[in-house]
Amino acid sequence: MGGGSSAAVNCKLSYFPMSGRGEPARLAFILGNVPFEDVRIQGKDWAGLKGSTPWGSLPFIELTDGTMLGQSRAVHRFAGRAAGLYPSDDVQAALVDACIDACDDVLVRATRCCA
Repeated sequence: MGGGSSAAVNCKLSYFPMSGRGEPARLAFILGNVPFEDVRIQGKDWAGLKGSTPWGSLPFIELTDGTMLGQSRAVHRFAGRAAGLYPSDDVQAALVDACIDACDDVLVRATRCCA
């Protein structure tokens, strides 16, 4: 696996107080012993915050230099790399991406049928 990233140390990961799309990044940081602030956005606060987030969505990461990263799969890959869990080999990384994308496809379809 690839090495970790010091850019992630002490970043803020923001998501709702549930697992959902924020959980893979939380778990990656925990597994990789990457210190981070787990910011839980309450539903009542979301409307006022939405316009100031990257892409108007959660999860997002704010780095200590103020850089904000959005889109859940980008956030997951960033956390995986920072934790040393993401392959440095391009082919292996593409295989991981394919698995993650397939899981996301299943989640989207499952929520569509139940909504």
